[in-house]
Amino acid sequence: TLSWLWDNHREVFGNAKGDIFPLLIKIIDAKKDLSIQVHPTEEYALKNLGCHGKSESWYIVNCPHNADIVMGHNAKTIQELDEYIQNKDWNGLLKRYPIFPGAFYNIQAGTLHAIQKGTTFMEVCNPCPVTYRFYDYDRLDKQGKPRQLDVEKAKDNILVPFECQDT
Repeated sequence: TLSWLWDNHREVFGNAKGDIFPLLIKIIDAKKDLSIQVHPTEEYALKNLGCHGKSESWYIVNCPHNADIVMGHNAKTIQELDEYIQNKDWNGLLKRYPIFPGAFYNIQAGTLHAIQKGTTFMEVCNPCPVTYRFYDYDRLDKQGKPRQLDVEKAKDNILVPFECQDT
């Protein structure tokens, strides 16, 4: 098992120190569009949060025909990012990429991202507990108030300009 390897052969994990297993593996079945979010970069997390940043990889297990993901943005500067936010031009800001079963995506820390409804995927990432919600489709919480957003902290981590890496 992975836990046995962790306990007995740390060299498989780059001789990682500490008690926290260095991988988080999840299978997610998105019933709704997930919030547009960003995870802290390594530099930001180590400096401000006392933990590592969070990059993740997605393997698409199943999705609707013509499905897509949000990965990245079109802003070339922080000022341009602010203009998109102020104008609530989410369609203009967010980059979308087509997905299909069997596709693999690497989401670098600092990348705006979200899975859309109807997608089942496997996520492998490091176990950083921090996620900054950037946009949530104006959804309300159980008390009828807008769900909490972390736009300023997200902006501290969003990579500008965004360059999509080959996946």
